[in-house]
Amino acid sequence: MKIISKQQVLQLHKSLIDNFGGIDGIRDETLLDSALASAFQTFDGTDMFPSIEEKAARLGFGLIRHAVKLGA
Repeated sequence: MKIISKQQVLQLHKSLIDNFGGIDGIRDETLLDSALASAFQTFDGTDMFPSIEEKAARLGFGLIRHAVKLGA
């Protein structure tokens, strides 16, 4: 399974800003780290989001939830 890196997210963010405008930068890298890690949470050795679709949805939710806080 491919895991999207923080660097990839930052590059995608920069590309979106360049193409569509907006504010570049990150106010709190910890929130970004949390959003990226949340899709891979486990409990008692079991994936909380076992399918690729669930992981993608959780990742999207985490990024969107913190989007307002991520802008500089």
